Amino acid sequence: MHKVFVDEVQPQKIAGKGTGVVAVTDLAADVAVATEEPVAWAIDPEYEDRVCDLCVREIGAGGVKGCASCGAGGVCGECRVPIHDAEECKAYQRIREDINGREIPDSWRPYDLICLCRVLFRLYRVIGPRDNESPHAIWSLEGKKADDSKARFRRMAATCTARCLQVDKADIQHLTNIIETNAFQMSMKAWHRPSCERQALTSDTPLSAASVGVSVYYHIALFNHSCNPTLVKVPSGKSMSLVSLRPVAKGEELCHCYSVATLPTGKRRNELQEFWGFDCDCGRCKDPMDTWCMTSLCGCGGYLIQHPDDAEAAVCFKCGEWSDIGDD
Repeated sequence: MHKVFVDEVQPQKIAGKGTGVVAVTDLAADVAVATEEPVAWAIDPEYEDRVCDLCVREIGAGGVKGCASCGAGGVCGECRVPIHDAEECKAYQRIREDINGREIPDSWRPYDLICLCRVLFRLYRVIGPRDNESPHAIWSLEGKKADDSKARFRRMAATCTARCLQVDKADIQHLTNIIETNAFQMSMKAWHRPSCERQALTSDTPLSAASVGVSVYYHIALFNHSCNPTLVKVPSGKSMSLVSLRPVAKGEELCHCYSVATLPTGKRRNELQEFWGFDCDCGRCKDPMDTWCMTSLCGCGGYLIQHPDDAEAAVCFKCGEWSDIGDD
């Protein structure tokens, strides 16, 4: 079995947060503290003709030949053997027919709905029902509240998927809430500092050209959020790594930013509440300098925070040194 965490970190119970991941010894910068393959993933239908369903590499428009019946499950010339089987093919056809036959609000993107159904289908086939004698660890993850603004979107996906699987809709609905809270978008590009953002899977946010699908991890999902993160997410195909942004002391919790770290505090907190269902009380959100904007990295590894009244001045959130960020 592939080792996910490096020896310097381990999951622990965190007061008020449930499970988190902590450094058990001093940790250097630029260390991949966790690397994991997804439990399940799905390619966005918009990209299924150019992204391999197995290695998740971009081959180019028309370079991937999908299933003749449902259009999905295509693989590149190097992978050759598809993971797509007859049961999945029938399910994808039914999902498309079901969704195409429904009245969908203009603010929804049908491809997002289909993609969520696909990853739900694959995930459930891997982990099984939650009333198993030994339920899969995915069932222990926190799920988004069922009554939020995206609840109807998730209910429709759960209904379509439960019909295909012929299982209890309540299980699939619960799994949909877990995915909404914990899923990542798969990217063709590594995310570079300081853009350590993750977008929630939503009904009204189109996937960018660099985001080609959705993946679900168990161990990566154990890392908590901070608006002043110690980690940056670096995707590679369908695998995900979390890399340390700066040196981390023994006993310090390792966190990444669920939202966009460069957003002003008000917008960032609103997004965290809307998409992840919690009010952030991290050190940065409590800081009175909530109108300042994080712009780039200081030489020490900390974030430079732009002065609200001087676009050319910034102070490091970590070491406190001032920098001139104006054009040369």
